[in-house]
Amino acid sequence: MANYATQMSTDLADVAFEPIRITEVTDSSADELNGEAEMDDIHVERTEATVTFPSEAEAERRTALVKLTKDELVEIVLEKERELRKRVKLINRLRQNNKALQSSFTSEESQSEPEMATETPSTSSGSVSVGKKRKRVERELDFSQYGKRHVAFRFLYLGWDYQGFVVQNDTTNTIEDEIFTALNKTKLIAAREESSYHRCGRTDKSVSAFSQVISLQVRSTLNDGPGIVQQASPAKADSKEIPYVQILNGVLPKNIRVTSWSPVETSFSARFSCKERSYRYYFPKSNLDIRLMNEAAQLLAGEHDFRNFCKADINGGVTNFVRHIHEISVNIFLNDCESFAGNSARQMYVLQIDGSAFLWHQVRSIVAILFLIGQGKEKPELITELLDVERCPAKPQYSMAEGFPLVLFDCEFEDVEWHQTEANLRATIRDLDKQWTEYAVKAAIISDMTRSLKNRLKSVSTEPWDSGSLVQSLMSEGKGKVYRSLQSRQTGDTIENRLLKKLKVS
Repeated sequence: MANYATQMSTDLADVAFEPIRITEVTDSSADELNGEAEMDDIHVERTEATVTFPSEAEAERRTALVKLTKDELVEIVLEKERELRKRVKLINRLRQNNKALQSSFTSEESQSEPEMATETPSTSSGSVSVGKKRKRVERELDFSQYGKRHVAFRFLYLGWDYQGFVVQNDTTNTIEDEIFTALNKTKLIAAREESSYHRCGRTDKSVSAFSQVISLQVRSTLNDGPGIVQQASPAKADSKEIPYVQILNGVLPKNIRVTSWSPVETSFSARFSCKERSYRYYFPKSNLDIRLMNEAAQLLAGEHDFRNFCKADINGGVTNFVRHIHEISVNIFLNDCESFAGNSARQMYVLQIDGSAFLWHQVRSIVAILFLIGQGKEKPELITELLDVERCPAKPQYSMAEGFPLVLFDCEFEDVEWHQTEANLRATIRDLDKQWTEYAVKAAIISDMTRSLKNRLKSVSTEPWDSGSLVQSLMSEGKGKVYRSLQSRQTGDTIENRLLKKLKVS
């Protein structure tokens, strides 16, 4: 064994002084392995070298290697192998980053692709080339050479992890921040201030949307057609429009997806041109009386003053609280993957409310009142009393329902033809399916744990968590308190008094 170790150390010492050059990491092998290079893809060549008498330092190193045991030699070789594998992983990561960057640019931008530099570091023992390292030099896009077009984008987002839709001063974690980051990254706009931007609705923290719509002017390669406000130069003009949906989805987060777009006239506004907005609020049946909730909901239909069903945004300039609810109803939600037979408390329901426009927190305030009626804490007549602003001129103090079950589900416009492709729709469905899988598995785990814990109970009885607590988790009202009817509670100041105070201050 000692002779074997001595011979191995001698061989290692001989190799250690022989110049080595790692010539390349082959692209063909990496492609066959889905872009991942392996150790077999590293080609090592020995170059011819004339070895004269070693220096004193080299002689000491050679002597030290000869004295190493077999285990020590093996550990040295393994350590060198680990270092080499780390370099391979770094190369793969660089390749993936380059591919991601390239996918976010259109064919027009690829024509002005900057030159890529190749770095070949050298060492005293030979030259080591780790492949081509791409360096992208950011170049300013001359927007004057491109056309400009007024368009509408329709998109969905899961807002649970965001601080709301609208850009805010104290955070960048908003849907609008992500959208404009994508618009700037893909060079579709020069600046937000110059884009004639409008949004259809402004959703709150944790609220989602299925058909949110924005309108703005973006870069275009066409010289004629609806919405064209600036023609492209001959060098940039094309017969095909930029694939807006594809390139935006290439840089947006997976929980924000553009589903379609439409060219629109310059007078179009996503906010003021919208004819109807539809919201949906999802909740478990729990201990709610759905029939009673529907009865109360019908009292909200039509045109009313909803000042007692919203957060009055006086500072935002809102002084008119009359809104028209076209239709409202509570219906069972037919889940296509799970049965709640035998456990009606966990059966999901959805409140749908359609109207031309809504006030700040109006839908969540309506849901909170309907929950109180469904629980039997209030009567349906409460709706009529709150809508009578002469009888009830100031809003009673109550908490609105949670935001995460709320979805801006649809926004309707006239004379808008949405453009969408099967490929983009299928890709979006795949993205949603992945997220559904995660949440469905988590829900199943929690359900299984709950069922197992209930089996440990010594006696079967009606406990709070069997029904009422399910919906109670969606509202702050009455938690740990003796319930007081709304009409017996303290009210805030009237709208008229608040407006007078604002005028005096100004």
